[in-house]
Formats: sequence, structure tokens, C-alpha cells
Amino acid sequence: MILFYCGIAVVLSVPILPLLYMKSIFNAIYILMNNKRQEYKGQNIITMLITIVFNPLILALSLLIDLITLPNLLLQDEKNFEYKYQQSLEILTKIQVDVIITTFAKIFYINFEQEYGGKFMTLIELMVMHRKIFSIIDNLHDLCCKGTKDYKQALANV
Repeated sequence: MILFYCGIAVVLSVPILPLLYMKSIFNAIYILMNNKRQEYKGQNIITMLITIVFNPLILALSLLIDLITLPNLLLQDEKNFEYKYQQSLEILTKIQVDVIITTFAKIFYINFEQEYGGKFMTLIELMVMHRKIFSIIDNLHDLCCKGTKDYKQALANV
């Protein structure tokens, strides 16, 4: 069965390989024409030549690695998969859903503009902001999509 899925993957990905190769060549040409910050003279031309020569090999290796890792993906335990609906037995009430939505709306829409609008930020401040936002998004994802947390665990992290 795994060989069947790998065969389907090869059949579907082989027509895409020439498109990926052309895309990488167009990207190298774009960089050649627009990059003004070369570390050494002729770096853009060398990068384009390396792309033209070695990219087919890189694409083939990438396809081979994907085919090797595909069985691990297909055979992993179902508890790591995402589900459309929450898998836990607990069902959130309308009040609980409203609390969650209100909390996230305050974080993303109300406080966001007041806290970050019109400011210049250092890289550290930007990193902290992104870490805070994405940890909250992961938390919501675990609660509503994957069902790996109940509402108490999710709200405790907020």
C-alpha cells in the first residue's frame, strides 16, 4: 500500500519539477538584475549559473527525500493529526466560546493597535510580539482544531 502512495506521489510531482526548475531560474535572473549588494563582484552571475547547473540535482534529491519520508508521514499515530472538529469529549458552551472569542478579539484587534500602532520596534520587541501572538494562536489551534487541550488548559496559557 505504501508503494502505491509513493507511486501516486511520483506521478503527481514529476510534471511539477520542470515548473519548479523554471521558477528557480526566473528567481535567479530576478536576483541578478535587482541585487545591488553583492559580497564579491560577479556573485549574482555565479549564483545564477549554480542554479542552472545544480538545481535539477537538488530537485531530484528533494523528491527522493520526500519519497523516503512519505511512509513515516502516512504511518504516524493518529493522535498527531489535526481534526476538523474537537476530539475531546468536552463540548464548549456558548458562554465559553464567547469568552474565548472576546479574549482573542481584544488581543488581536483592540490592544494590538494601541500597543504597537505607529511605533518603531527593535528586533527583540518584534520577536516578543510575534512569540506572544503565535503562542496564543497555537493555543487556540490546540483547543478548537486538534482537541488536544480543554478550555481550562487553553485559557490558563492566555
